[in-house]
Amino acid sequence: MTLSEAASSYLAHRVLAVLKKDGAKVRNERIALTQVKKSLARHLDRDPQQDQRHMR
Repeated sequence: MTLSEAASSYLAHRVLAVLKKDGAKVRNERIALTQVKKSLARHLDRDPQQDQRHMR
């Protein structure tokens, strides 16, 4: 599954907002957003069969 740039940005902003609300300190918001987007892409691009194997 891949996300559009708009969806990726929206989710990254939401994640960052929740982290900040929970007390996380963010030095550079732009870098943090980029890292969240990379993490989302990495996890969503995984093979679904691989995920099934991990759940067993």
